[in-house]
Amino acid sequence: HNTTNLPSITKLKMDLTDANFYLTYTEIFEFITHEDHKAQTAIEKAQTHLRAAEKSADGLLKGEIQAIEQASDLIHKELMNDQQSNMIRYAKVKTDVQQLLKELSW
Repeated sequence: HNTTNLPSITKLKMDLTDANFYLTYTEIFEFITHEDHKAQTAIEKAQTHLRAAEKSADGLLKGEIQAIEQASDLIHKELMNDQQSNMIRYAKVKTDVQQLLKELSW
């Protein structure tokens, strides 16, 4: 049973959209332009929006966002350690965010 009210759903969607945007930038900076410092900044911004989205969420949705946060944390750790991130991890994180946005648009 979802008790999230409309203003927080709107904020949640905005935060998830922004997180998705920064995840895409992180991917571009890491794999296409090879600017790891910019990728680190972008993943940190994505994580800020994911945390904000988590605060607006409750129940099952909150758990789904926490799982996405954990996956984005792995990407961040790899960047901090100068390791090449797993492209499949990016794809999964972005797909999960997009899926949540689709579900919230019903």
